[in-house]
Amino acid sequence: MEKIDYVAQGKANRKKGADFEVKVRKWLERTWDVVKFQNNVDLDTKKFIKAKQKFIRGRGMGLGSGFPDFMVFDPKKEIFFVECKTNGTLSKIEKQKMQVITDMGYKCWTAYLDGKEIKFRKFVEYPKRPVISRKAS
Repeated sequence: MEKIDYVAQGKANRKKGADFEVKVRKWLERTWDVVKFQNNVDLDTKKFIKAKQKFIRGRGMGLGSGFPDFMVFDPKKEIFFVECKTNGTLSKIEKQKMQVITDMGYKCWTAYLDGKEIKFRKFVEYPKRPVISRKAS
């Protein structure tokens, strides 16, 4: 059985994700004004905060560490946010952050790959799961 090289796999996945972000940005810029979002969402205060810059060894400072990836300006004076995911799946924390942005009154979209085609999915309300109480036995 062949051993998996996780370092090489991580580098390849990071490159694929960055390339996908560039493709999405180029596609969005055909119609709208797009900026890389440099802020993050604080789940405690439910406000935007400045994103921490990451130092990545060998590549220097990573400036694009905001969430979501892009802030898009519509000609109708609307603002919406786009998060790029090659598989289209958001983590639990990302869903919570998208919910906070939606509660602020903005629209949120997830860009993902379907084969070789870029598709967009509108973020709908993050389901709040019911609390299940279990009795200790």
